[in-house]
Amino acid sequence: MFEPYGFERTYFSMNDMYSDIGSGPYAFRSPAQPSCYAFIDQALQAAGYTTTGLTPSVYLTNCWRDYIWPKFYDKAICFTDEPYKETDGKQPIYEAFANACGPIISWLIGSSEKYSLLIANQEANKDKLLGQIKSSSTQRFNDTPQNQGEFEDEAHNTNVTKNESATDGGTLLSRLNEIEDNLKRLYEDWSNEFRKFIFWSV
Repeated sequence: MFEPYGFERTYFSMNDMYSDIGSGPYAFRSPAQPSCYAFIDQALQAAGYTTTGLTPSVYLTNCWRDYIWPKFYDKAICFTDEPYKETDGKQPIYEAFANACGPIISWLIGSSEKYSLLIANQEANKDKLLGQIKSSSTQRFNDTPQNQGEFEDEAHNTNVTKNESATDGGTLLSRLNEIEDNLKRLYEDWSNEFRKFIFWSV
């Protein structure tokens, strides 16, 4: 606790806020789990503010659900300063969170533009990266070397042999692991940026 000039400072987590508005406990990976913007909008609405009206990309939804919330749900993210030993009229947690979430909203919007593009490109390249490397060759025995027509027609070739081969550029498993590692690294880097909103010294 920090008590400047007769005030008592109390820190709260996102899970505290979620419970304060009567929606907790927050379910991990549940279909009922709200998106990051829906979560913030509940606090804004409870505090009497206008909601964001934003819808997250599927990648931001995944990052919030699988990385940000599990890492930071119980960490201090907002605080109230109340007159020391005051028992009445304490500021609601959702109001403290609503007053502090402006920078978080701005970061969610900006970081989603950056990381959603990177992750989408990685996902789009999965088939290409997992595809086989193909090569082909054609062998001909040509009876009329001056012919300028189709060299593969029966009239001018005793035989035409085509060979096609396909090889894996490394094993499929190793390339799949590489792609998955890249995706995980992107989500880890993205979610770790959220650390700047946490009060680590309390």
